Amino acid sequence: MRGLLLGILLTGIWSAASAQTEVAPDWDKRPTGDQVAKYYPDEATDQSISGVTVIKCRVTLYGRAKDCLVVKESPAGMGFGEASLALADREFRFKPGRVDGKPADGMWIQIPLSFQSPSPTARYVITEAVWEQAPTFDDMRAAWPESAGDLAVGTSVLRCAVAPSGSGKLTNCTIAGQVPKGSPFGAAARTLIDKLRLKATPEEARKYAGADIAVSFRFYNPASPAGQAMKVEKPDWIVTIDPDKVVALYPSKAADAGVGEGVGVADCLVAPDGKMADCRVSREAPADMGFGLSAVAAVSVMQMDLWTPEGRPVAGARVKVPIKFSLAPEARVEAPAAP
Repeated sequence: MRGLLLGILLTGIWSAASAQTEVAPDWDKRPTGDQVAKYYPDEATDQSISGVTVIKCRVTLYGRAKDCLVVKESPAGMGFGEASLALADREFRFKPGRVDGKPADGMWIQIPLSFQSPSPTARYVITEAVWEQAPTFDDMRAAWPESAGDLAVGTSVLRCAVAPSGSGKLTNCTIAGQVPKGSPFGAAARTLIDKLRLKATPEEARKYAGADIAVSFRFYNPASPAGQAMKVEKPDWIVTIDPDKVVALYPSKAADAGVGEGVGVADCLVAPDGKMADCRVSREAPADMGFGLSAVAAVSVMQMDLWTPEGRPVAGARVKVPIKFSLAPEARVEAPAAP
């Protein structure tokens, strides 16, 4: 379990944008607390809801952030992603990245952001939960409200407290937001609360008893292709790969042939505990150099959280996980593509 007051933030792993060169942010002008407060979403402010985001941007030669995208947002549906993009566009200033000692245009950076609002009802605010149990795709389809009619999608955010029993269950849930407004999706989400259970050690369970947490839910009409699909959207990886181990898995055939880098894509089933199972080679480049089998070996240690920040299940879906191998130290791991 990750609590805001503990200052722990999982920033995720490489996205498709990371196929290009990425550098650490080199701030020229950091936004002040007052500047951040100007962009705090109104609905989240009114309800004292905290949030975290991770965004990726390209830095121009003049230090401006452009082409920004939201990599992660928790809770989703309260406006933190949009606030982060507006903040980056108007307030962020960086020193440009450098290549061979010279300023370079368009270097990618990844920026974690935290929006902290004091909670009047809890000692701790959990902004990044790890789940021991979560609703399944079947549960989400069954919870679709009949009164939603022909709507294609609906979202809601519930604000809850962590039960004091130490069970990891949530209690005292209220509807913090729903789209469309006035829709039945908040009520639908409340029917699923008993299927959510936080993963916590006994010590964490005691510490976070009564803590405040906002949980997102995203429903798709079960009559639609999106509602029938078992697709993972922006997973939260709780176990990733040690880059040194990725280097150690570099295929000897490729190394012997003088091939300096390659990509293998593993096609895996997300097991009930979020681990990767039944993995097979989906593709590799260059071909016949062993990168596919190395990717399968690499992803075998990875594990997803059972509930995504956007409010969707993962167990039972098949995902494609690209792994970029390099003989250089910066071996990279990319996020799953759509199955």
